[in-house]
Amino acid sequence: MIPELTSGIGLFESGLSVMQKVYKLLDFADPEGRNITFSYSTEEMEITTLLSIPQGPKRWVKNKIRLHYPGIKNISLKNLPQFTDSNAIIMTNEGYYLDTGKLGDDEKFLLTIKHEAPSSLMRDLISVQNSNIPMNYDNGIEEYWLSVALKKRDILDKAFSGFNIYGFENHFTINIHNSVATTIPQTFIKRLINISKFIHTTDREKMHKIAFERLKQQKEKKKQEDERKIIMDLRNGFCTSSAFLKFLKIDMPFIYKEAHPGKNYYETIPFDVFPKAMEVISATNIDFDHPTSEGKLSFKKITFEDNIKTFFETHGY
Repeated sequence: MIPELTSGIGLFESGLSVMQKVYKLLDFADPEGRNITFSYSTEEMEITTLLSIPQGPKRWVKNKIRLHYPGIKNISLKNLPQFTDSNAIIMTNEGYYLDTGKLGDDEKFLLTIKHEAPSSLMRDLISVQNSNIPMNYDNGIEEYWLSVALKKRDILDKAFSGFNIYGFENHFTINIHNSVATTIPQTFIKRLINISKFIHTTDREKMHKIAFERLKQQKEKKKQEDERKIIMDLRNGFCTSSAFLKFLKIDMPFIYKEAHPGKNYYETIPFDVFPKAMEVISATNIDFDHPTSEGKLSFKKITFEDNIKTFFETHGY
């Protein structure tokens, strides 16, 4: 039988209570080899176990066993060693049933149960210990340490013979505030400030003064271009997932998934042009054989800053 999980395992404890009930119902079939697999992206967990059907009348005590509980998405049963679908699993409007009358003596089956598993449940099982400050800075590259590890291993060992989390997401924040502050031209910022003042004022005299100042700035600029287009090009060139990847390097066993702007933006600019930070999401797999994933994230800071400078130079600043 699957051991009762002790307290302290949070969401995981309630998530597996359904599985405990299922295993108690199937005790007659001597369930063994329990494996659990989580998919972080689909928010599902899949538990597989081997059922050995005994001889004799024990399995006839209850001809149909109801296996449906809240959160269960699918149940399948495979004949072994053929690995073909068994007709002993029946799905009705009331849920899933196991018809023991269709299980032959001395036969073996592989039972698979798919269950809902929110990402918060998986995060409750993993300890994330990323470095908040660069562990190294060399040749304009900031290096950060990434580390995730399986928690509550002793409890999981008692419950399962195999454990996997596929695609566990590690969220990391890279501050780009200083890079932005030192590279965006002040003339560009002043132009945006004037535009903001013009939009938000109702005083005709002030509007005339701002318009005159803006005309003066236009004449001083080498290349005439709409600021809205420049802002859009900035976002597309530096703040999208594919664009920011050019300035990153992530070591295995982590792989890059995506990046997106943080919630807070550069304060001295009146429009949301550049975020203060970029949120980088990488993914890794965790299992009993590899309970810890450690790697390095590198941010090409100088390259990032040089690209911003070049961008504004090509736009006449």
